[in-house]
Amino acid sequence: MIDRYRGRYSLHTQLNMTTQNDKVDNLPSFKKPPLSEVVLSVQFEPLHKMQSAQIGVLWSTVFRSKYPHTEQHPKINETIERFGEPEHPAKELIKLDLSGGPDTPRCWFISEDGTELIQIQQDRLLHNWRKTRDEDGYPRYEAVRAEFSQDLQSLYSFVEKENIGAISPNQCEVTYINHIVTNEGWQDHSELSKIVPSWNPTYSDDFLSEPENTKIATQYIFNTPNDNEPWGRLYINVQPAFYKKDNQPVYTMTLTARGHPLTPDIDGVLQFLNSGRENIVRAFTSITSSGMHKVWEKE
Repeated sequence: MIDRYRGRYSLHTQLNMTTQNDKVDNLPSFKKPPLSEVVLSVQFEPLHKMQSAQIGVLWSTVFRSKYPHTEQHPKINETIERFGEPEHPAKELIKLDLSGGPDTPRCWFISEDGTELIQIQQDRLLHNWRKTRDEDGYPRYEAVRAEFSQDLQSLYSFVEKENIGAISPNQCEVTYINHIVTNEGWQDHSELSKIVPSWNPTYSDDFLSEPENTKIATQYIFNTPNDNEPWGRLYINVQPAFYKKDNQPVYTMTLTARGHPLTPDIDGVLQFLNSGRENIVRAFTSITSSGMHKVWEKE
């Protein structure tokens, strides 16, 4: 059973803009969050001169000491949030490469312990923190953002030095991925309402009983703080899954905030990431139950 709904909320219009050096004092916090991965991303106009050779030079001269391992993956299509279009608001745009050459891949540069990596392609930089072992502690957003900011500045410097072009950001994205395991207030996939209290299946008769599992896909528009114009979207997806190692039921809750920077520079990127993160944390707290907050030790 799939519950899909959309809405607009004005919470963000009540918030003050934060810069890269600010912290939100009244933001909800958890001592034991179920967080498994955080991704900060900026998309920019394609740098057509940045081919595989240039990405290789970037890794060997700038990032190799910090991220000694590499992988290669297919590129991510450009994604733009558009407003006033009710169908498929987040459009993936496939642009034709008229140069006649093969697509430049998306390259991963990975830290020694595997907990941090960056992904680079012609029009995108992503920085991931991921939990690879049970004992890995979340370093908190400010630390992840500092690493992303440093990596982005390094990319700006490299692009300028190599005369590859100019970075012009057009979309930013924050993603939090949470793994909510059993024995923490719920036992099987029929009990989603214990995690997400707004999911409370009611029916017009007694034909249906408890669902075997439930998926949730919901999205919200959030506005700029000053003029109440659409700034981005917040996506919340909840998916049932099982751990491979022991078949333990788990719910994966992914929250993504995506939109445009108010200024096409590093400050504008960090400004959106700060606000996107704030919306994600408040939305996560709002959509999850007080019982789960006790498990995660809400402060």
